[in-house]
Amino acid sequence: MDRDRFFRTYSPVNAPGNGEQAMFSKKALTASAPQVSDSFTVTTQNGSVLNGKIRDWIVQYEDGDYGVVGADIFPQLYAKIP
Repeated sequence: MDRDRFFRTYSPVNAPGNGEQAMFSKKALTASAPQVSDSFTVTTQNGSVLNGKIRDWIVQYEDGDYGVVGADIFPQLYAKIP
């Protein structure tokens, strides 16, 4: 992940001092995420091929930036916006 994308994605949690490492937390963001009814593959902007299973979710963060999230953990990571 490049530096610009890192700072768009994460916020500092602490102000490091005395040799401490900076801590970061992932920012809340809005993403498009359809749940699929069949196995699938999706190719990301960097050419990586992601594979998903029935009932997994395809999460699109930005144009060409996708992730596959398993049906079992999706509700723990994402909240539906009404």
